Amino acid sequence: MRRSGERVATNQDFAYVREDIEIFRKAQADKTISLNEQERLKEKEEIEARQKAREKERLARQETDQKVYELALRNVDLAGLKLVEKTNAAAKALAAGVTSSSTNSASVASKPVTKAEAEEDEEAAIAVDATLEEAEKILADYIRLLSQKGLASSSR
Repeated sequence: MRRSGERVATNQDFAYVREDIEIFRKAQADKTISLNEQERLKEKEEIEARQKAREKERLARQETDQKVYELALRNVDLAGLKLVEKTNAAAKALAAGVTSSSTNSASVASKPVTKAEAEEDEEAAIAVDATLEEAEKILADYIRLLSQKGLASSSR
């Protein structure tokens, strides 16, 4: 519990969640809304700028060695698991306007991405899920504790 609390307190994605909650609470408390088009456009631009800044910060983070595999019924008859290539490197390439050249490497080709390809890639991109990542770390902490107490073994 303590380790999770420390991670959550220092995780930037959870900071974004806390910021969004605060903005939502302020909006809920404010029982008025401006009908001035310029003010509404300014609010929309602020939201978009905040989102772009967050994406830029996420792309600038050090890339992890975490691998993500696609688990789908359509792959049930295939040998092995399909590695999903949406890593920070692929996301950076997408942001720069290029696409991945192969299905099993993170190398980036220099051909421009069409709008349809970019939208398709965006839909297929792995979204940041800070809660899921923290749940994974909690499970790893739990397994480590069980191993230390001799209650878990790595043999099969």
